Amino acid sequence: MKKAIIISNLLQFYIAAEKLKTTIRHSHTSDSNRIESAAEHSWMLALIALSLFEHLETKIDQLRVLKMVLIHDLAEAVTGDIPHLKNQQGK
Repeated sequence: MKKAIIISNLLQFYIAAEKLKTTIRHSHTSDSNRIESAAEHSWMLALIALSLFEHLETKIDQLRVLKMVLIHDLAEAVTGDIPHLKNQQGK
């Protein structure tokens, strides 16, 4: 694949992923004054994972965990957040 196509595809991906900043989740920030975005949720989860690695007794693939944490909600940039309770109730 040519470099120009790769760069174009990456830019499209970044633009799509940036929508996580404005994708509102069905949960509040710790001060309960506002609802968090999917990007904030992913960032906090990555920070938690990063800070816990050194305290784990079992060695894990840290890079793999961070990759999973950072991409686990990418679909929400397209679908929006689907609350867990709503999934269980079939609504």
